[in-house]
Amino acid sequence: MSLSIVITSGQPYPPGEPYPGEPYPPGEPYPGEPYPPGEPYPGQTYPGEPYPGQPHPGEYSTSVSSGAPVPVAPSSAESLGFSIPAASSATGQAPSSEERGQALMRASPGEAFSSPSGTQHYVASRSLQMILPPGVPAFNKFYVPYAYQTTAGCALYGWLPTWMQVSSSGPVWSYEWYPSGWLDCKFLGYAYSGWNKRWFNGDTPGWHILQYYCNGWSNYIYIYVHGWGPGPGPSPGPWPPQSGPYPWWWYGSTASSSGGMTTITSSDGSMSIRSSTIV
Repeated sequence: MSLSIVITSGQPYPPGEPYPGEPYPPGEPYPGEPYPPGEPYPGQTYPGEPYPGQPHPGEYSTSVSSGAPVPVAPSSAESLGFSIPAASSATGQAPSSEERGQALMRASPGEAFSSPSGTQHYVASRSLQMILPPGVPAFNKFYVPYAYQTTAGCALYGWLPTWMQVSSSGPVWSYEWYPSGWLDCKFLGYAYSGWNKRWFNGDTPGWHILQYYCNGWSNYIYIYVHGWGPGPGPSPGPWPPQSGPYPWWWYGSTASSSGGMTTITSSDGSMSIRSSTIV
């Protein structure tokens, strides 16, 4: 008896495997080939697009952490016709060691109306122009580096005092738009009605636009940071800037009470808030 062995061509290849030399299964990209046109690469940023949640060029972000009032995007300094102000000549100007550890300080009218020692007055008419957010009341006033000025220049990594004339006491948020349009929003704690002081640090060259909210909005202030500085300074940080879902003081902050006052200090000790102890 003979046994016939028949080999038939065209039989299926093992399930799930493509035929040798045949195209990859329909609808799938070829191994090692570019991703289908018009689709982003897995895990990659969108080509030609800003980082998710970041503003497009020429736009100002209004994205804030949960719980913070949402601002109105400001107008650019260029569209308002602002010229670039000279940087302060007081290169040694900086917060004291005590002030450096505070996000916000109470101040007197005399301090707010006094020119910082050694600075040059920027007295162009537009430096006194108060730019208000369109369509919303602005009961609070904001000045730099003294009242009633709203525009100033700053050396890279230099410091300027800003003055907040708060209409009524309450929690306060600060807003700073960087030259890229990215918005840095911080919760500062409690602000008293009247004059309050906060230091500005020029960490990135270009126009910075600042505003705050305390039971209502303030006007905007415009600070131009020149691309040179009095000396080495800290790195502007990673890009895109990262922000968490909670205010800065949430992460690892500690609280202590003494003499009827409560102090909340950030984990690195760089920022602190003092307020009356609530029983």
